[in-house]
Amino acid sequence: MLSYCQDLHSCRRSLIGQHFGEEWKEEECKGMCDNCQRTDNDNCVPVKKNLTKEAQNVLKILQNAQEIAERVTMIKLLEAWNGKGNKKLRVKDLPAPTITSVDCQRFLIHLILDGILSEDFHFTPFSTISYLVPGLRTNNVQAGKISVSMVLSNQTSIQKSMTVSKKEVSKKRNRDKSSTSDVNSTIKSKGKKARVEEVNIAESDSDSDLDFKLLSSKHHKKLHNDSSTSSDLELTEGEVCSVLRTLDVDKATGPDKIPAVLLKNCAASVSPSLCELFNKSLSCGKLPREWKLSNISPIPKKNPSHEVSRPISLLSLVSKVFERCIYNRIIDHLSNQLYSLQYGFQSGKSTTSQRAQVDTVYLDFAKAFDKVSHDLLLVKLHNFGIRGNLLRWFGDYLSGRLQRVTVLGVTSEPLPVLSGVPQGSILGPLLFLIY
Repeated sequence: MLSYCQDLHSCRRSLIGQHFGEEWKEEECKGMCDNCQRTDNDNCVPVKKNLTKEAQNVLKILQNAQEIAERVTMIKLLEAWNGKGNKKLRVKDLPAPTITSVDCQRFLIHLILDGILSEDFHFTPFSTISYLVPGLRTNNVQAGKISVSMVLSNQTSIQKSMTVSKKEVSKKRNRDKSSTSDVNSTIKSKGKKARVEEVNIAESDSDSDLDFKLLSSKHHKKLHNDSSTSSDLELTEGEVCSVLRTLDVDKATGPDKIPAVLLKNCAASVSPSLCELFNKSLSCGKLPREWKLSNISPIPKKNPSHEVSRPISLLSLVSKVFERCIYNRIIDHLSNQLYSLQYGFQSGKSTTSQRAQVDTVYLDFAKAFDKVSHDLLLVKLHNFGIRGNLLRWFGDYLSGRLQRVTVLGVTSEPLPVLSGVPQGSILGPLLFLIY
């Protein structure tokens, strides 16, 4: 598998065919795989380079790490090779790599596949850590008895669709020269378009349900006659720990900068405290205001116009763990009350599940998630059987939310979110279905 991923020039279909003992002519691929597409578009010719000297430099760093009894992961080795990271691991007067950062990482994998480096796996209750150690052929490389060569990647063609060059960013910075105040004024002026009138959510200190006078309004009819209700939740440490261990470590952090890898690796240690905090929030019907703040990162769409962008909302990962625990508890209660033919935003269902050819008419509601009335949503939650402290918690969850935008390193002042379900949240899609 590693060899397959390392090969950035051979036809993928041909490689798969070889694995299964079949023959596949590369010309028959016709640009279907990524390697053939890259070759066709860029006319890149594979370049094989002798990297024996680079291999010896890598082994010097590894030898130095062993002398100071420091275990080295691939990331640490890459940092030391490039003169960064832990100063103890760096080797004095060691020249910088003569290959790109992409090829540096590929080269270390190449050394593992060639037996020049080996992996020492360290198992913990939470994860598996791979440390690099000398391989069976290390001494031969250090003595110059064998040479090491590798086909270099065409880094430009590989990354051009994934990254923006520093020159492009620099040009945009110089062209825009947007100060923080400029960004704030722009956000404020454009934010008005997406707003609807602010709603006031009644707060009650008693144990009774929220007082919804709108229940008698002609706009709010009884949705269901189901007598089942859900008033209070009490989460367990096991639930919280289970959700923490399913976190994707590649997810971006929210405003609190707490990374997923920390929460996941420390799940057993932090779950008791988080569970107590979550249950306190549910019993009080209040959500910490720090968890109501979201960072908005505008991501350009394929349209070349700089006015067209897709806002990505980043929330606190701890708050999303909290939401996932609540979602897991109430989904069984709500799933039986949702429309049976609703296939979007539901586990185990897809818009292609019917697999029948039909004629369809699509209606696109612009800013649909942003235009959900909080008052009406709370009434519908009430009619779906969400009552008491849990309903009061949802009222606080929707109110008092703030968002700020980050563009080119400039962060705006937080602005209130007056309507809609929280973007980028776990409960947002479910609340939209209920609405």
